[in-house]
Amino acid sequence: MKETGSEILNGNKEGDEEGERTYVGTRGESIIDYGIVNEEAWEGIESFKVGERVESDHMPLEIKIKGKEQEYETQERRNERKEIEKRIWDEEGIQRHKTRVEKRNST
Repeated sequence: MKETGSEILNGNKEGDEEGERTYVGTRGESIIDYGIVNEEAWEGIESFKVGERVESDHMPLEIKIKGKEQEYETQERRNERKEIEKRIWDEEGIQRHKTRVEKRNST
């Protein structure tokens, strides 16, 4: 990875010093999912952590990126946030999503 200027976050950043496993399944446990950044982005990564999940064999990779926090939120942004549609990802919700995507792609 060094020759390409890339760095692996797993086991090398605060939060995952030990290099936690990212896959836990019937075939065993291993680190098969990676967080990779270029050298410029390395310092901008505040922490890297392998989360927990029960609905998948693969654990989520949680990457916290340094940046300025926004001190205020405009009324427009608050209204926008309220309009976000929440979706339930059960079988019916998945089918509705597929239908929307197919409809969007056919136009």
